[in-house]
Amino acid sequence: LAITPDKWGMAWSGSAVIDRDNTSGLFDDETPPESRLVCFYAAVGAGLEYGYAKECMVYSKDGGRTFIRYPGNPVVKNPGDMYGGGLRDPKVFWYSDDSMPQGGIWVMVCVGNLTFFTSHNLTEWHCCGRPTDIHGEVFDSECPDLFPLAVDGDPDNIKWVYTGGGLYYILGHLESSGPEHVMFVPETDKIVPLKGFAMLWESNQTTARPTPSGDQRQVRSSA
Repeated sequence: LAITPDKWGMAWSGSAVIDRDNTSGLFDDETPPESRLVCFYAAVGAGLEYGYAKECMVYSKDGGRTFIRYPGNPVVKNPGDMYGGGLRDPKVFWYSDDSMPQGGIWVMVCVGNLTFFTSHNLTEWHCCGRPTDIHGEVFDSECPDLFPLAVDGDPDNIKWVYTGGGLYYILGHLESSGPEHVMFVPETDKIVPLKGFAMLWESNQTTARPTPSGDQRQVRSSA
């Protein structure tokens, strides 16, 4: 195992970034920029003074061959489960914005009460709150992703795509208000893929079970 459980709990899902410009201050000139790997994951089930689930960080100076635990973990504390008891699946990415001091900011998207955080250095995180959908309601998912997409290949027409664990998509844009606040603003309702994992999830009435002859048949469950 590359990242083993520790006093903060089990290592659940997360994501990784390349800190090319050493915004974290964790690297030196001997570490090539492309090898400055920083990983984030949900630490779950221990260290309950900071919540049942919270976000921890490890980093690597050799491109991911070995990892070093950040001594200041957890980097996102969740005392009293203030962000929800299942705060997990941190998706981290760099958001470019020329109005900000560094030309942008790191953004972390966590679910289990979908919440946005920002950081200038990957180690200190500011809570921006929860986005609401086009109906004014908060929403959530498993394993989030959020990425820019050029409409019809036009770089001057960018939409941001939120994916909710592969079950649905929402198109929108990111807004920054101040040096530490970034928020996703939906422009569409949830878009469910015509053929995708969502169909399997919603139609989870059918399972494959072995028959005495050894073949596989689709049978209807009673669930």
